[in-house]
Amino acid sequence: MDCSICSSMPFILRPPRNTICGTCYEGARNQQPLGNLSKWMTSMKEIEEDLNKKISFLSGLIVAFRDQIHTDIQLKPGNDGPSIPAHRALLAARSEIFRNMLDSDGCKAPPSDTITLSELNTEELESLLEFLYSGNLGWDKLEKHVYSLFLAA
Repeated sequence: MDCSICSSMPFILRPPRNTICGTCYEGARNQQPLGNLSKWMTSMKEIEEDLNKKISFLSGLIVAFRDQIHTDIQLKPGNDGPSIPAHRALLAARSEIFRNMLDSDGCKAPPSDTITLSELNTEELESLLEFLYSGNLGWDKLEKHVYSLFLAA
């Protein structure tokens, strides 16, 4: 018998009836009932709510960056643009390079200290910081600064 599920015969050459073999019939019969679907949906809804709470919590970081709340270090771009205030703890937590720079004795100084990133211009540095603070970067900024951000990474 030509099985409409597991047959290797092309669809257009099969008989017009939808027939299945004994193996496919037994496999379909032994599947779990849809009762587990509601448990799975409930579980996924709980995971979604948990992730939304985490996103809401972490969005405060980008607000702290935009409003320059309690910043403790200045990052200066290489094109002599204005310094951008940032948070040492976040930079060290999100980037191993910044962690190494900030752990060195040369950077253990008052909050007015400035780190110059000569490889990046102002716009690129702002994009890098936006990514470090939010974990996300708009497609337009990513396309525009992909090369310089790759070098910075």
